[in-house]
Amino acid sequence: MLCIVFIHSMMYGALNPFQQVDMDNTVGLINWSWMYLLMYLVQAGVNCFVMVSGYLRAQNTSFKWKSVAKLWLITFFYSFGICLILVLIGEQSPSSLVKYAFPIYNMTYWFIAIFLGLTVISPFLSMAVTAISRRNYQILLVVLAILNLGLFKFPYGEIYGGGQTLMWFIFLYLVGAYIKIYNPFKDFKHFGKCYLAFGILLACGYMSIQVLLFFRNGNAFDYGNSFNNSFTFVTSLMLFLWAVNHEVKSEVAGNIISKIAPYALGVYLVTEHPLLRNWIWNDVVRLKPHINDPMLFPILVGACMALFAIGTIIDYARALIFKIAKVDKGLDWIFKSRKKEQTI
Repeated sequence: MLCIVFIHSMMYGALNPFQQVDMDNTVGLINWSWMYLLMYLVQAGVNCFVMVSGYLRAQNTSFKWKSVAKLWLITFFYSFGICLILVLIGEQSPSSLVKYAFPIYNMTYWFIAIFLGLTVISPFLSMAVTAISRRNYQILLVVLAILNLGLFKFPYGEIYGGGQTLMWFIFLYLVGAYIKIYNPFKDFKHFGKCYLAFGILLACGYMSIQVLLFFRNGNAFDYGNSFNNSFTFVTSLMLFLWAVNHEVKSEVAGNIISKIAPYALGVYLVTEHPLLRNWIWNDVVRLKPHINDPMLFPILVGACMALFAIGTIIDYARALIFKIAKVDKGLDWIFKSRKKEQTI
């Protein structure tokens, strides 16, 4: 989630789409270099988030409407609630409440819309992969990779898949589940180094293309990227495998991670709300004026860390509201999940 905040800081805050670099500004060129590198490292965030779901639910074939309903309610809480606050202070028209009352239908958050669909079908995916052989599972992953990955528009990722589609999320889910069930590469201890090395190599490769175009055609440098279902998948997989095989030796660090983790999604729901996004990055944080400033790096890092902390605190407060309102107990009563959930 921290990776996602960082990529949003550059997408919405520091950069414009296809923004060109001031070739006569040394500091601007330095900022271009480190932002290019950072983009290819932090873009792993979305893919990792989905693979975590596959890893945790790999052998869970129990369908729980409660989980689906709670995810929808949390999304509604932020989508509608933030809009309502803005209406009350006169920043939005009351008519906008209708749109944000249906966050999935209106794609308030594209990630949640796709992820909710994945949540609905995840028990069936888990049931399927626990029933097939390891060999057939591997073939399935290869087929899905061919249909999803778009490496310079090859082979078929641009036709069948896409980085923001349910089909891509299914592939990531099944990759995470495969790692959980079979634990491949468990004896390899250098995935963290591989993640950094490949991310740096990828960034340098794309920067080299920019340099070649400059000397060949005189094109100014801009900010390209590798989308979720492209080479970013490799960096995502390396980072995920590092996390899976990494032991957190510090009990304090482990406790902090465990306490923060339940509220990570709230960071996304706050910072990525369409009515707040521009205000956060262009009115409050204001990174664009510093694009040629040596202070860009500390400002960007500080802003991302602060937003992550603020989003976590806000979602902690949301969880308290849900607890006081007895949302979990209400959902248990509605779906009678404690007594009537059955294994598919």
